[in-house]
Amino acid sequence: MLEHATAAAERAAALGAHREAAGHYAMALRSAGGLASRRLAGLLEGYAVECAYTDRVAEALDASERALALWRREGDREREGALLARRCWFLWGDGRSAEALESAAAAVAVLEEAQAGPALAAAYAWLAYIRMLARDIPGAIETVRRAIELAERFGQHEQLARALNAVGSAEWFSDPDQAPLTLGRSLEVAREHGHDQLAAIAMSNLGSGAGEIRRYPLADRWLGEAVAWCAERDLDANLRYVHAWLARYHFEQGRWSEAGTAAASLAGELVTMTPSRIVALTVLGRLRARRGDPDALAPLEEAWELAARTGDLQRTWPVAAGRAELAWLSGQAAAVPELVAGPFELASPAAGPQLGRRRAGVGRLPRRPRPTTLANPAGLTARELEVLALLGPGLRNADIARRLHISEKTVDHHVSAVLAKLGVRSRHEATQVAAARGIAPKMGSPRPQHRDQLRCGPPGRPPHSGQPEPPAGVRRREHAAIPGPAELRRRAADPHR
Repeated sequence: MLEHATAAAERAAALGAHREAAGHYAMALRSAGGLASRRLAGLLEGYAVECAYTDRVAEALDASERALALWRREGDREREGALLARRCWFLWGDGRSAEALESAAAAVAVLEEAQAGPALAAAYAWLAYIRMLARDIPGAIETVRRAIELAERFGQHEQLARALNAVGSAEWFSDPDQAPLTLGRSLEVAREHGHDQLAAIAMSNLGSGAGEIRRYPLADRWLGEAVAWCAERDLDANLRYVHAWLARYHFEQGRWSEAGTAAASLAGELVTMTPSRIVALTVLGRLRARRGDPDALAPLEEAWELAARTGDLQRTWPVAAGRAELAWLSGQAAAVPELVAGPFELASPAAGPQLGRRRAGVGRLPRRPRPTTLANPAGLTARELEVLALLGPGLRNADIARRLHISEKTVDHHVSAVLAKLGVRSRHEATQVAAARGIAPKMGSPRPQHRDQLRCGPPGRPPHSGQPEPPAGVRRREHAAIPGPAELRRRAADPHR
């Protein structure tokens, strides 16, 4: 029975029948009495992954904890580190964001003790992803650099796709025109190599990220595609997450009937992944408040209890906004400041509220200008110095954008900042004043010119002759597609750009 059930579980998982796979693994575990520790740990890991895919987070956590204890008993540090990395996803799904970050960081620490290998690539990829979810954008981008380097060295397409997903999702908040291209590449790698769940995450982050910055047509398109993809592959946790975000964007666009149906359905289901439940309950409560329906408070209170436990700004601020709106509509405006105080503390760059960030697992978010910026006579950042260096040759913003592989709009912001900090009105004046004040513009090494420099494979292989098409509705930008290691090093060095 054990052999047949294990084989059936592995076959079902490979075919995308994850509910069946979880059932077969459970059957195998019931017949695993007296099984050697290493094999039992492997079965528990497989069962944990399938439970996570099918939105059974508590079972995933229990099985992974048992497997972790077995690997530690065996003294297998590599398998211990690999499982610590993957377990961070289960913890995040349970709303335990700080513990998720600790688990990913512990995985890196364990695996750095040994020779670098595929497990270390996975640990860095997971750490980057969890940092992105905590909105530690600089920390995520810095970590992605190492993840991509290791993924390429060891031919780990799964970790390359995950790392690209992390940086692409972070780019919604730093370079939103680039985000769909990077996520599109993550989706391409995941699909090409059969990583269905990573493809689902890429689609959902294309949709949810676009919606967060109010690019609703793009959000609707990708969330719709994600629904079909997840439904065909028993990716229940991802499917409910996507439905929750669809409910939110229906609500924000005034499609209240669709929002109410989707949110009420999710709120009534056994949704065990905490982030999905938070989004659905928040939409339901806000919708009831605006319609004047009874019992708007209950879903918002439940959502707040779950969100506050995560300590993440992404989860807390929408609920706080809903509770504040309900108070205002109910004639209790005096209660609003207290209701929004927590998210404001998490968002504030002031010294006092930094404790809130640490509770959310965000320890690396810059709180003041970097020392290199403070040491500069004009307070220019490293990126602004790069832009200043290109003002001398008389390049247009479009030319500078191509040289630095950033958007033209971003260049425009940097040029304005340089002129303001130097107290001048023109580019020519900027170069003259910089020379007179001894401000030396610096340029780094050239940035990669092709998307394919981030592919997995042996070094020296020529780039593909044809560029893959970007997602529909996304304009391709010249040269730059996704950031390479050099670009990621620059972003990590200058998160203010």
